[in-house]
Amino acid sequence: MCDINISSATGQLSGGTLISITVVGTATDCPSGQVRVFVSCGGGGLPGSGALFPIEDDGFTASFSDDVDDLCACDSDVNVTVTCEGMTQCFDTFSGPLECVDLGCPDLDSILLDQLAAEECNDDGTRTITLRAVHLDPPNAPAARWEFGDGSPPGPVFAFTAGVIHTQDHDYLPGNGYVASLLIPGCPSRSIEFDVDECDEPPTEPPTEPPTEPPTEPPTEPPTEPPTEPPTEPPTEPPTEPPTEPPTEPPTEPPTEPPGGPPGGNGGFCGSPLCCFLCVLIVLTLVAFISSTAIAQPLAAAIAGAAFGALTGIHIAFCGACRWARCTLVGLGVAALVLIGLLLAGIAVGIVAALIAWGLLLAGALGVFASQCS
Repeated sequence: MCDINISSATGQLSGGTLISITVVGTATDCPSGQVRVFVSCGGGGLPGSGALFPIEDDGFTASFSDDVDDLCACDSDVNVTVTCEGMTQCFDTFSGPLECVDLGCPDLDSILLDQLAAEECNDDGTRTITLRAVHLDPPNAPAARWEFGDGSPPGPVFAFTAGVIHTQDHDYLPGNGYVASLLIPGCPSRSIEFDVDECDEPPTEPPTEPPTEPPTEPPTEPPTEPPTEPPTEPPTEPPTEPPTEPPTEPPTEPPTEPPGGPPGGNGGFCGSPLCCFLCVLIVLTLVAFISSTAIAQPLAAAIAGAAFGALTGIHIAFCGACRWARCTLVGLGVAALVLIGLLLAGIAVGIVAALIAWGLLLAGALGVFASQCS
């Protein structure tokens, strides 16, 4: 038999501001596996009231955050009705003062912000910027939203969960000095300033002119003169000298360059200046990835890991897998020294994850070295 019970209806405060209302309860034998939750205060029904929420392990949790501070207040009456979806006769109601819990404000120093710009502009002349935020203050998980700093409305409210990288895309017109702010109701905000690069516009004219001129002149003159002279002289002289000299020189030089050059991948540690530069970047990003993992900095480790992966693809494409393996082994050697230093300093809180990553990279680099550098 269907049975629904509302266990609690509580408000969450952040810095003294009501940011959300959460309804918790139990629901058994509800055939649809979903409940519909209605919440209203003295100011009227909340936005999203009447939404469906899933039943998991005979329980449900429903949270509402839009306009709660305008419509509801702590210790004021709140009315809640929960019904089994598809079975309206199975329901429960609650009416009484709203009890609130203050979540507090996260430490501003624990909030990290950055932004990533799309390589290409949109058709409307804007460029998409991805704003990223993470906070490392586990006791607090208040709601937050982005104010984009370009005069547009703020972004949607999201649960600012500790240790999770939250992203928000927004389209900006090219310009300098944009300031985007992370707003936490009732708490100090955190901001980041950045510029948006201009869009490139040359792809409109080049494709129009090149195809017009080349096809007109080349086909007219070449067929007239070449057939007159080439067939007369070449057959007289070439048969005397070519058979004597070509077989002597070609077989001597080709076998000298392949073993030392790029085809084999074994000649020289770096190779070209570009390969040496890429090798230095691989060593630096690899050390940054391992050390950030060791000191439990997930955002920095994610950025360094992505950079290392991108540089790996470029280095292998231009310089060969063998040289990549050599550079990676050098980077792992430097990273090992850094790990030892972090252990001695007592700040390697993520040493286990760092050692696992170091070992996997070492195995991969040795495998490539054994197969490509022999």
